Amino acid sequence: MNPRVRQIVRSYLEKRHAVLFFSLLLSLVVVPVLAALGFSSTILEAFLLLNILLAATGAEKRGRALFLVVVGVVFAARLIGLLLGSRGVSDGASFAVAALMLSAAVSSFRFAMRSKTVDSEHIYAALSAYLLAAQFFGILATTLEQVVPGSYSGASLTQPGSFPIPQGIYFSFVTIATLGYGDIVPATDLSRGITVVEAVAGQLYIAVLVARLVSGYGAKGAASD
Repeated sequence: MNPRVRQIVRSYLEKRHAVLFFSLLLSLVVVPVLAALGFSSTILEAFLLLNILLAATGAEKRGRALFLVVVGVVFAARLIGLLLGSRGVSDGASFAVAALMLSAAVSSFRFAMRSKTVDSEHIYAALSAYLLAAQFFGILATTLEQVVPGSYSGASLTQPGSFPIPQGIYFSFVTIATLGYGDIVPATDLSRGITVVEAVAGQLYIAVLVARLVSGYGAKGAASD
């Protein structure tokens, strides 16, 4: 590998969780804007792919290659399902995308929690895990509505089975932040259960994150004395 390219790769890997965090923030702004401008869901899903790929590069080295291969297979299946109009393949791939998001969130969380001291990369990883988890629940909600129409209801959901990704991600962040606007609500026992799990998990995560940061900075301060 060219030395300059090697240096760029090394620099990226050292700051990979910071890059992932700002990519996630950017997607939260770009996805709604593109949806408002009438862009197709395929372009919107490309941003989700970018975030998952960035998360994959942040995974542990021994599992990084496998993660990247699985990401490629899942998104190829999703694209084939959309092109061929196969609802089963498309829905199955959507659930797999949600699973990849969850795996990426767990990977970032493990990186953030496994060190005895805390630096900026660990903070970015912890914040990225929170945003990835929210996107996971958003994709899960949109897929659940496609598979089981009527799982969610609200004035913005024009018909059963129609729950676009931007609305799903919006609903997820409203849930995990416990804002509770009520414009989109779960309408079945399963969707309500998933919503409760997300809301509780979000609050527990904040509590664990604060405790982790405090203990980490305490350990860092003790080591420097």
